[in-house]
Amino acid sequence: MAVKPDSFAELYCERHHLERSDFTNRLIRRSLHFPIRLVGWLLLSLRPDYFEADLELVTHAGSLKSLRKLEGEIREFTVDYRNRGLWRGVLRQRVSTHRLRDIFRETINRAD
Repeated sequence: MAVKPDSFAELYCERHHLERSDFTNRLIRRSLHFPIRLVGWLLLSLRPDYFEADLELVTHAGSLKSLRKLEGEIREFTVDYRNRGLWRGVLRQRVSTHRLRDIFRETINRAD
């Protein structure tokens, strides 16, 4: 009998045929608001720490097993001081918490 994956990251990687090491970058790219998807590479070269809060959110989300716990992580992310300012706060050029929630929900529900 096959062992059921334990976490969102394991389920996501299994479903998308990814190595676990590719999970964070793949999910961030998929979860970013538009137009940061197009120019994120440029911003990253100018400010290497720009996606730090996004990396933390997605990394923590990867270890979770329930939407309720993801909501807690999202609440912390939305009040994170790094998400203030014009680009990340007002223009929301960061991970979309709605998109992340949808991906999480779809992945977890398909596993059941």
